[in-house]
Amino acid sequence: SYTSIAQGSFGTTVALDGTIYAWTGDDAPNTDKVYQVRLKKYNAETKTWSTVAGNTLPIGHDGGFESHISLDVAIAPNGTPYVAYNNFKDQKKLYVMYLDPSTNQWSASQQLAEDAEDVNIKFDKAGNGYITYTDTNNKIHLLTTVKEWKEQAVLDATQLSGNETFTGVFSGAVLAISPKDNAPYVAYGSRGVDNKMSVAKFENGAWTQVGQALFSSIVNGSHYDFDVATDGTPYVTYGDQEAESLKGALSVMKFDGTQWSYVGGQGFFKVQAQYPGLAVVGDGLAIDMVNNSA
Repeated sequence: SYTSIAQGSFGTTVALDGTIYAWTGDDAPNTDKVYQVRLKKYNAETKTWSTVAGNTLPIGHDGGFESHISLDVAIAPNGTPYVAYNNFKDQKKLYVMYLDPSTNQWSASQQLAEDAEDVNIKFDKAGNGYITYTDTNNKIHLLTTVKEWKEQAVLDATQLSGNETFTGVFSGAVLAISPKDNAPYVAYGSRGVDNKMSVAKFENGAWTQVGQALFSSIVNGSHYDFDVATDGTPYVTYGDQEAESLKGALSVMKFDGTQWSYVGGQGFFKVQAQYPGLAVVGDGLAIDMVNNSA
């Protein structure tokens, strides 16, 4: 079980072999103002969870700032877990580290950037790593690695068709890699009058809009997640402020190559969904969330 989990600092990630991992960022036991990531994986045969790793990360926080730590976990094709995170108390610097299989301890952290929020990390089938983050100028940065991490591209949403009135990325821009063609995608929201979602794809050295810009109903703050199925179909899930079943109920949408449409009906899961996590697993969807209705 987990205790003292920082607000929003939890999630699931699925390795390329289909193994489901769950992670949390929380206060280290009996230690003041430090932070740790704990990782477990699911055994489908025994239907049990086992601990992969847990170790204190050198991230300081002070009285509630823990909820501002942006952290993500990904599993490389060789089974090595990686974690990317920002240090909110140190100019929001972006770091990456991996779990050393010989010691079962996290490696030394490598700084990649400053002024980083909404941190995401993913791997494609070839073993290439991808990191995205947003900056205070409302740009989304894409970093890739073969031998070392380097910036590949920057997304300015206002330059995409249908987003001319886009007023910035709000907290929660999400990265996913298509298993079909290894292309990076990002889902992001607007800071306009209505918080609505858009999705962009990076291919041939440029970002392109996926379907209609700002296609969703009104999103509850930054409470959404995004993934791409093995056949290349993008999915989003979010707390839906326009759901007739319940304001803030969970909705799922997918892109069929032409337009975005609801899966299971708008607001199909009648709880006030916060911090939803989405992973496409085989023919199904794995979703985790905080039930704010309880």
